[in-house]
Amino acid sequence: TAANVLTGIITATPTEARNIQLPLGTNLDLATEWAIGDSFDFSVITLAAFALTLTVNTGVTIVGAAATAATSGASARFRLRKTAADTFIVYRIG
Repeated sequence: TAANVLTGIITATPTEARNIQLPLGTNLDLATEWAIGDSFDFSVITLAAFALTLTVNTGVTIVGAAATAATSGASARFRLRKTAADTFIVYRIG
């Protein structure tokens, strides 16, 4: 959910490689007061030896590698940026 993303840390203990779908751009836009150009950083951490991969949803695109390594404790850092009404880009930054 948008609320999960806005906590700043998404964790999971998968039993196999798993996709995590990002919320709709409309839901992200409704979650807080965003101005065009605003951004927010968040991390995805796998707590098992399987990769977590972010997938897009309507109004959201990803730039860069979307998966963590398939190692317990591996993490990936992303920046979510609003580019237009109900429209966001997620950048892999670490």
